[in-house]
Amino acid sequence: MDNTLSLLIVDDEPAIRNGLANAIEWEEYGIKVIGAASDGYEALHMVHQFNPHIIITDIRMPNCDGLELIRHVKEAEIPGKFIIISGYDDFKYAQTAIKYQVFSYLLKPIQIEELIKEVINLRNATLAEIQNSQNLMNTRQQLQKQNQALKDHFCIRLLDNEYKNEAEIDEQLKNLKLSIQNTFNRVLVFSYDSIPVQDSLRFQKYIRQTVEDSFNGYSSAVFFKDAGTLAVIINTSGDKTSEMETLKKICGNIIESLKQDTDINISIGIGDAAPNLLNTQASFFCSLEALSYRLYQTRQRIFDSSIISREPTPVITPDTKTNQELADAIYRSDLPAVDRLLHQFFHSLFYVEVPPPNYIRGMCIFLVIDVQNGLLGYYDEINRLYTDVPYEEINRLQSFREIREWITNKFYTYSQYMNQNCLDKKDPIIQKAKAYMKENLYNKIKAENVAVHVGLSENYFTFYFKKKTNNNFKSYIQTLKIEKAKEHLKTSNILISELSSMLGYDDYRTFNRAFKKETGLTPSEYQQKYH
Repeated sequence: MDNTLSLLIVDDEPAIRNGLANAIEWEEYGIKVIGAASDGYEALHMVHQFNPHIIITDIRMPNCDGLELIRHVKEAEIPGKFIIISGYDDFKYAQTAIKYQVFSYLLKPIQIEELIKEVINLRNATLAEIQNSQNLMNTRQQLQKQNQALKDHFCIRLLDNEYKNEAEIDEQLKNLKLSIQNTFNRVLVFSYDSIPVQDSLRFQKYIRQTVEDSFNGYSSAVFFKDAGTLAVIINTSGDKTSEMETLKKICGNIIESLKQDTDINISIGIGDAAPNLLNTQASFFCSLEALSYRLYQTRQRIFDSSIISREPTPVITPDTKTNQELADAIYRSDLPAVDRLLHQFFHSLFYVEVPPPNYIRGMCIFLVIDVQNGLLGYYDEINRLYTDVPYEEINRLQSFREIREWITNKFYTYSQYMNQNCLDKKDPIIQKAKAYMKENLYNKIKAENVAVHVGLSENYFTFYFKKKTNNNFKSYIQTLKIEKAKEHLKTSNILISELSSMLGYDDYRTFNRAFKKETGLTPSEYQQKYH
């Protein structure tokens, strides 16, 4: 029996995650690192896929923390054992760890010798359990799964270009007994509709088996690059025309089979041939670029490099003037003008029949950001609607139609908000007052100064401002200053006292109270959050 056990490392801090994975010679202790995950969700996918014997995990992580990961694994009756590393000496955490029968609970900063000792103890205990197990068949299946995990990890490293010489690759091919050879190869990438969480693992197993069966007899490796990307590395024949015809035929059969059995749409990207496995990443990137042309939602489901536009991207910048016209139309709640200007914008993107999808996405992201900035010139409080990050949302959407609908709906929402809340439309006095306040934001802004600037008495100006904007003058000034302070705290390491003085506050404490009232955080806490 092979006494090597598998280890999965889970930590949201790259330095700790990579340090634990690479700085310790785990093989000397009979341990093989099969992966490193950045949060509980990624780790859970790897646990289901690889069934690691030992899992070292942090507790506090985004999306899914360590205790939640342990709960999922225990409820799924997966036999992996846990060692917790945490920066929090909290009895409640320890109680929960005991409840889930965690093997060890170690506090950061980690003492490497102590961690190695605990892993060795856990390895010995795990080996004793395996030795005493009566179900030898399950043990053999587990080891086969671990071997497959090592093969998958090797292929993933190929796509990530982590090998630096062919000798290292040849040694891995020999040790892992893979069918692929270090010669000409292509990468195929399979993409599919989002699957409900409860069905995802079952579908992943099914699609992998279907693809493996389809390429049976070829020198190939089938594996998941990540939770949503199935990839195939296949050795090429050298005949580009006949080879591509064969690959497309196989891919077409896979698409039809999966569509018939699961009603799930599959799209496939086929990369250009790479001369050896050391250069496989280039084929992988080519397949991803070809696959990105799904954006146009044609009937085509198989994409190769022939679809990639070779025309130079226009050497132009987005039309800021047109974007300001859009902001104006949104401000006026002129929806016909919004539709017309959006139509002009989207039409202008197609300098060729099928422009590069990344060009389309980039221009759309700029449009939204530029219009948002334009609207802030009319009404500062509209930034309350800017809860979505444009580049995240637009990059998440799968089709050009979805991007167009998302942008249109977003601008309609802004227009409706303006119509309901922006009471100072076209009011020259309010516009002049707001412009003055913005220009003098780094000074002490008094109502009497603004009133003189717009030609009103102080009392009447504050009354007029409240009536037209539904905002108290002092509250409005404070909001402007705090928003400016947030910009500085996000983008620089400026001292809080310096920032307070720069924004015209008499002392740090007054600024501190005002900032916390607006944001719920002190300036120091807010700065630390973004650094």
